[in-house]
This record gives sequence, C-alpha cells and structure tokens, in this order.
Amino acid sequence: MAARAATSPEYKYVTEVWDDKDIHQAVIEASPTLGLLPKVENFTEKKRWITVGSAANGGVAGTYAGAKRTKSPSKADEFELSHKHTHAAFSVDGFMLRQAKYGNDKTVLIDFVENEATNIVEVVKRDLGREVRGNGGGAIARIASGGITTNTITLTDANALRYFERGMTFALSAADGTTGSLKSGEAVVEQIIWDPAAPKIVVTATNLTDDIPGAAALDYIFKVDTFGTRMGGIGGWLPNWSASSLPGTWRGVDRNKDPAKLAGHTVDCRSKSPRQAVFHSLSHLASIGAASDLYITSTRNWEKLANELSAAGALTTMKAPAEKIGGFSFGVEYEAIKMVGPRGSCKIVADPDQADDHDFALTKSTWSLLSMGPLVHWNMPGGHGGISANRGEGMLEDAADQVEYRLVSDHELACRLPFHNARVLRAA
Repeated sequence: MAARAATSPEYKYVTEVWDDKDIHQAVIEASPTLGLLPKVENFTEKKRWITVGSAANGGVAGTYAGAKRTKSPSKADEFELSHKHTHAAFSVDGFMLRQAKYGNDKTVLIDFVENEATNIVEVVKRDLGREVRGNGGGAIARIASGGITTNTITLTDANALRYFERGMTFALSAADGTTGSLKSGEAVVEQIIWDPAAPKIVVTATNLTDDIPGAAALDYIFKVDTFGTRMGGIGGWLPNWSASSLPGTWRGVDRNKDPAKLAGHTVDCRSKSPRQAVFHSLSHLASIGAASDLYITSTRNWEKLANELSAAGALTTMKAPAEKIGGFSFGVEYEAIKMVGPRGSCKIVADPDQADDHDFALTKSTWSLLSMGPLVHWNMPGGHGGISANRGEGMLEDAADQVEYRLVSDHELACRLPFHNARVLRAA
C-alpha cells in the first residue's frame, strides 16, 4: 500500500483553509458556465443513459383506427454517459508537519498549505471551466502553422496560455482527442511568454523533437492522461455540423439520422453584428418551439455587444445568480446583458473560457451538470479505509516523509433536449 491515513488533527489544516464550500465558490466564480448550469449530485451509477426522443412514435389521425394503424415502436435514442474524472494532489513535508505539531505553532504550516491548496484549486477550476464548454477530447491548445522553433512553441490562441503552468508535462496529437491517438513522448514547460500577437511556451529540452520526435505544426496539446477522457461539454453536445458535414456518432448515438434533434442547431451568424447574432439565434430557436434563456459568449464578444447596444441606447443589464450546489446558495452573481427574443428574455453572459469564433444559445432547463457527490471535494480516506467524515485527513506516504492531500471530481454533462439549443458561429 502506497499510503495510509493520518488521523492526527494537525493534518486537517487543509479543510480549515479550503472547505468544500470555499472550493465550489472559487470554481463557480471563475466560470459563469459552470455556475449557471443546473447541478445534480446523485450520479452514482456506473453509467447513466440520457433518453432523447428524435421522433414521435405514437399514431395521430382523424380516427382511432388510423391512429392505431400508424403508431410505431419508440424511436428514442439513449446517450450513454459515464463518469469523467479530475484528480489533483499535493504533498506537505513531514518535518514541517512535526514542527507544527510539537512546536504548537500552526503558522509554520498554515501559509504553505494555504498556498499549495490555493494553487491546486486554481488549476482545477480552470480545467473544469474549459472542459464544460469542450467536446470531451481534452485539447488545451494548438500549435500554430510554422509554430515550432527548436524548443519554442507558438500557439494559435493567446488565451490558451492560461492553461499552462511552468513544470507542466504535456503530450501532442494530430487529432483533437475525439479521434486519433497521442504521439510518442512528453515535454515539460520551462517558460511561458505572454505575447498576444505570438503566444509562446518554451520547453526544457534543447529541441521539442528531442522529447516528442513527431511534433509538428498544427498539433493539439494535451495535459498528461487527458486525451479523449474529458467531460463531454457543451461543444460535444452541440458540434459544428452542416448538411455536408454531419455530426456523426457520439456517446453511442448515431446523430446523422436526425442531426438537429440529436446534435442541436448550428446557426451561422458570421456576417452579422453582435446584436443581430443574438436576435437571429434566439429567433431561430423560437421557430422550433424553444425558449432560449441563457446565451454564453466570450468576454470580447460580450464587450462588442455591450458597445453596440450602448451606442443604440438599448443596453440593459441584469444579474444572473449561480445555481445551487448541494442545496447551498453561494450568492455568486454574474453580470448579464438582458435581451428579449420572441419567447421572452435571455441573459447574455461573458465566460473567459469561451472562444471568440462561436457562442452558445441555451435553454438552461435542458442541461444538468452531473456529479457523484459534491462537484469538487477533498477525498482522503479515514483510519479504516472509508471516506472520512471530515475529509481533511492527509495520507502518510510510505515511500517518502510526506503527507498527501487529494482533490477529486467525478462528473459529466447531460443534455436531455439538444434540439432546443444552438452553437452560434461568429467571426473570430
């Protein structure tokens, strides 16, 4: 066994600094999309099937005989969902813990624990905020065309730099994680260059190809052990599809047989102004019976929309409160632009993780962010191998004089009616 529980109260400082409520508040403050989607914490079965009816199977006619004759077997489809996992861990030196215990001085330890716990929560909330809008592939960035020079990589998007940390290990693939496989080898980040015009990361090797021989321009970048294993986010439920490029099979369902019902709508607003894009997408959804009430856009597109509305004297803002987690309301609110479509008002919210080239027009009641227990929580066993009631006890490591603390999330995103939601294409 690699580790055993440490039951001394001195090992519980981590939950004094960051309890579950603190973690959730930090997560939802950072990601409006995570905060605004409804939460369901009873995802304890191994798999959950989300049934989506793509056609009416009952018979409808002017007579009972006609209705009976034209009814057919159910044409409902079932998306198969399983848990996606996020694990994070950090260790505290055993000597430092003994100093705090026998010197009766928590200050020796508390600053270090607070710093390490804060850093790890920061990384987890960034990852979840990105993944909730993603397609499940797990790519965090992409190498630009001609973007490899010895040990330096230029990225296609400067915003992706926020997902990198010095010392982070990454892998590459020619695919985005929904298909394909990883290239052999891994590299480590040495330096991050925050240049909006040419965002770069520098690796520890003399040449990137020393660590990843097949590295090439336009490759996708992945954190270790994340390729194809991430949450099937909004981007997975609402892919960019067209009549000439159908959405294909996803989560066990062939969506090509009825793309709009099974993969939502793709609304092309690349030639429209920000205000026109919102109105057009809301009108499109209203025409099929949906009452879209949440519109997710990037911070830059939100600014453009606010400027356009302000210039027309039509800017109205409102508060969008975060959904409860575990029955607890955090009082977190997001600034939203209020616009009224054919089916009522809609909140337009800026998410820092949203890309500039597309928005999402959502009907919020059709979505559920599923998790097993709290969305993110400390996960340390008690003295007999069970889950500790406090969940603040570290793990004494057998192979090192350290105590390990573990953060975990078991989750997946579900949409029971993709038909009432849309991906909105925008000019980047």
